[in-house]
Amino acid sequence: MVHFPSRGGPDWSSLPLELLNEVAARLPSIDLCPFALVCQSWRQALLPLVTTLHAPLVGSVTLPTGPPGGPQLDLCRRYIAALDWQQQAQRQPPAGAAAASTSPGPPPPPLPPGTSPPLLQRLLRRFPYATTLGLHRGTLSHPGLEAAALRATCGLAPGLARLHLYDTVAWDFPARLSGLAGLTNLVALKLWGLGAPGLDASAQWAFNDGLMALSGLTKLQELTIRWLFGRQEVVFTCPAGPRLLEALTRGGARLSHLDLNSYLLEPASTASIAAVTSLKSLCLYFEAQNTGWEQVRGRA
Repeated sequence: MVHFPSRGGPDWSSLPLELLNEVAARLPSIDLCPFALVCQSWRQALLPLVTTLHAPLVGSVTLPTGPPGGPQLDLCRRYIAALDWQQQAQRQPPAGAAAASTSPGPPPPPLPPGTSPPLLQRLLRRFPYATTLGLHRGTLSHPGLEAAALRATCGLAPGLARLHLYDTVAWDFPARLSGLAGLTNLVALKLWGLGAPGLDASAQWAFNDGLMALSGLTKLQELTIRWLFGRQEVVFTCPAGPRLLEALTRGGARLSHLDLNSYLLEPASTASIAAVTSLKSLCLYFEAQNTGWEQVRGRA
């Protein structure tokens, strides 16, 4: 057994395990300690290169894990309740100051023994140069788990600057975007969805409702909303798109980059784009109704 120096051993898990095992297997035991120090230096050199982290929307990165066989949904709800209580308690004035108008109340029951918190905060600390988080919704999960994952992301990474949400689940079950409303420090938001022509009316309502919940993200500078169907882009004439632009503009957002393919170009929506006077680049994939690109240029 090789014992590393007490001043701190290398963070083996920060490098690909297969690569480490392949190299370590070819080293004599006497060289393992120097090899560990080399790995530590390598990690420090690579850290600035890691600017984007990718993770499943529902998983151990965004949600707590409990004892095997336990009720996952109940555990996540209890964790979110504890997270909310903790944040409310932190916002209370210090002892001796004026009494708060609202009290966080009694603390919620403790989580079951053996519960591990989400890994998101640990990953962000390990990769301090990462400013972008990519969440992938590739499987259909319970809506409560997805809502808890987004809520936990807001609570664990309130200062997150850039978020990409990739949704490859069938259009009939869109992600609930309202859970992103707490990420008020976002400057870039990319929403990639998997759609199809003739989208279900109830799903359209759910997506529109969630999209409008993002109108409070007034620090946004870059906004991307794209729907893909196979290798082709799909125009989903989302009525909430122009209304979201209007709400963001009224709230003071200085949008500089717009990339939209879910847009119905008509006189009212044309005015919504023209009102974004801070634009530096615009990529628009649209259907036109009683208007055209000339009207957009004329209003800009």
